[in-house]
Amino acid sequence: MPSIVISCAGDNELARKINDYLMDKITPSHDTIYISLSEDELEIVLEKLGVSKDEIRKLLHDFIKSNSELADYYSITEFNDNVFVVGIPKSLDEMTVNCEICGYIASSEDDLNIHKRTHGLIFIL
Repeated sequence: MPSIVISCAGDNELARKINDYLMDKITPSHDTIYISLSEDELEIVLEKLGVSKDEIRKLLHDFIKSNSELADYYSITEFNDNVFVVGIPKSLDEMTVNCEICGYIASSEDDLNIHKRTHGLIFIL
């Protein structure tokens, strides 16, 4: 059975709100057997609920637009044929940090600080 996944990028509260919204919009009598919530992800079995991927996409956009706290910051990104990610988009520059001296790409500010110290040690030796 084809299903789609809606990931909320680590935001469990957002996933719960989307789950509640979709339950109100697409499931008669809140039958939860074909919509499952697990931490920050929802899985929806489209065929059993009688909805299409396009309808889910539209409902997600409607949900984001209907909530003023989310409308200005959040977006929906689609991956492959079955994954929607709802979250705040970030540029690559915002997600990575790099060394101004050599261009090394660090995974965090702490790693970058440790790396930069090695440049200082090289100059001392």
